[in-house]
Amino acid sequence: MELSDKDRNAILTDLQETYDKVSDIISQKKKGTLRPMRGMTVAETAEALITYELGKARDRAGITANSNLAEIMRVKSWQQLVLEVLL
Repeated sequence: MELSDKDRNAILTDLQETYDKVSDIISQKKKGTLRPMRGMTVAETAEALITYELGKARDRAGITANSNLAEIMRVKSWQQLVLEVLL
């Protein structure tokens, strides 16, 4: 089963936005403008922010893929039901 073009493009767009956010975090760290979170070093803060952004992107991609799969399975279930009735 494959993702629809719409869902694939949505995931790719979201991943690009996430890449841009992560790139900005890395840039801030390198420039020395990233403010550390309470109780963390700048490096730990960067790692936490990057992990958070990547996790959100993974979750959104999974939701999109699952909704696409659910729609495919719903259509297949209807097709199977119709075939059972006809046979």
